[in-house]
Amino acid sequence: MRPIPSARHFWAIAIFLAVAGFLAFLSWHDDRLSGEQASLACAAAKQHQGDLMPYDTVYGEVNADGKLAKLPSPVFLALMDTVLIPTGYRDLALPFRLLLGPMVLLYLCGMYALLWRQCRSSSIAVFVTVLSLTITHTFSGWFWGVGSLGSVTPQGLVIAISPLVLWAYVHFTGHKQVLLTFATLGLCANIDLVSAGNLAIIMLLTHAIRNAFRPRAILASLGGAGCFIAGALPYLLYFFSLRGSIAAGFDGEVSASGVIGALHISGQEVLYPGIFRNLLPGGLYAAALLLLSAVVLWQFHRFAAKDVGVWLWMVALALLVAMGLSGASQLVGAMLHKPPWIIDFPQALAWMMLPLYVLFAQALTHIFRMVQHNRGYLRWFCAAMMVAWMLPSNNLRPLRHWLYSAASVTMDEAHKPARVQELAERKRKGAELKALASWARGNTDPRTVFLTDSSQFRMLARRSIYVCSDDVRPFYYLAPQLLPKWAGQVLAQYRWLGEPIDESSIVNGVAGLRKLRKFRGVPEWYILLPARPGRENLHQLRPVTSKAWGQHWQVYQVPVKANDG
Repeated sequence: MRPIPSARHFWAIAIFLAVAGFLAFLSWHDDRLSGEQASLACAAAKQHQGDLMPYDTVYGEVNADGKLAKLPSPVFLALMDTVLIPTGYRDLALPFRLLLGPMVLLYLCGMYALLWRQCRSSSIAVFVTVLSLTITHTFSGWFWGVGSLGSVTPQGLVIAISPLVLWAYVHFTGHKQVLLTFATLGLCANIDLVSAGNLAIIMLLTHAIRNAFRPRAILASLGGAGCFIAGALPYLLYFFSLRGSIAAGFDGEVSASGVIGALHISGQEVLYPGIFRNLLPGGLYAAALLLLSAVVLWQFHRFAAKDVGVWLWMVALALLVAMGLSGASQLVGAMLHKPPWIIDFPQALAWMMLPLYVLFAQALTHIFRMVQHNRGYLRWFCAAMMVAWMLPSNNLRPLRHWLYSAASVTMDEAHKPARVQELAERKRKGAELKALASWARGNTDPRTVFLTDSSQFRMLARRSIYVCSDDVRPFYYLAPQLLPKWAGQVLAQYRWLGEPIDESSIVNGVAGLRKLRKFRGVPEWYILLPARPGRENLHQLRPVTSKAWGQHWQVYQVPVKANDG
């Protein structure tokens, strides 16, 4: 008979339910979606309504016959549809809010199982499990952690599943069932190919190295790679067939300098030497965990610890994949005078956090075993660490902002701290953007195009925008031939949106766009600008005014002549 589960495990699940419920509650008071989430929401809306945003550079028919919109995982979009279809696609952000709680609970239960197996201390496993939820940003939008509204992405879902995958790997190592671990990871690649692929590389290399490259280990690694590819085959076939169908419409070589320039313009610091600029934020958390976990090696001989070699190799190999393979991809591309084939190896740095948290749980277990007296001080240290670790993170951002407001509720607006005023200003700015989007959706032709770099506005208004810097990845992976032209369009729009406003440049630029065949059916053009004083002197652009906006945003109709098209 199986042993009856201990009551402490039931208490752990109760705590996890409370944490998941609390973070889900906070998500309803958070309106900060990432650019990736805005893109996913637009892709879901476009999939539902095919004639939506017809002149958008990604979601319309302007480039690659509209196929760029098909890059996001169909599995994740189907998951979003389970929420959007019953609600009539009224709120495109609703799936992210409703998926947050289940994702957090899935992660907490999986991480607890992994840490319980490692340290056999329920209290420490619960503590480190909750601690490990902390959102830690690494490179160009990649992150570790679950529990903020912005973490509900395909990568975030793979992160939520990953502790169970690691538990299965260490549990079945030495048995043929370990191959199922890599098959499961392959299935995760249908959710997010980049994060699942990087984790698979790390685990396959770890398996070969920890077994000293013995023939059996190499065969197991090769078998694991085959199982991963088999699991990932649906999305791999989908992606390469999509890429091939787009590439068939282009002739000539891809410009390496043009592609690299486009990456820089979009703010994607994923190439050397700019890659080092993003090391600091996530590096501080990783360094702190590594320092606190040093006791595992320092007192390794005193206490038994499982699989320490696995976790240490995973840390080292995550760093190697993130920095080494990224550099190798860039170097090979430079030697062949082509752009790097893959730019998302730096995502692997996020996978360094998982083994570091496992090592930290083991180290904390050792510390409690060594400290026989005055353990109360150690518990207070853990409590203080959790507050200092999690409170500044995105997980608790809505709570943190509420505390700011509550602490200054009795103060005059003019005397409130600068941070409180900044948050209030940001909230009003977001409300104006929503009002503008609502007006655009209800009062403009569905074929209208807006000049703005806001992917949030595109999602809220469900209207075409000319070009957006958030759209670099669909072009990079599906139509790199278009990236130099896309970068030029982004720079031109930056000039139109910048100060001082050059009306003639905007009007002439739109007139030039209207002469292009792909934009001839656009009935109206608008430009969305940050509000500035003195714009009442503009003579060519026609302002659209309302009491709902004007303090932070201004919108103008760009006049067009009947014979422009």
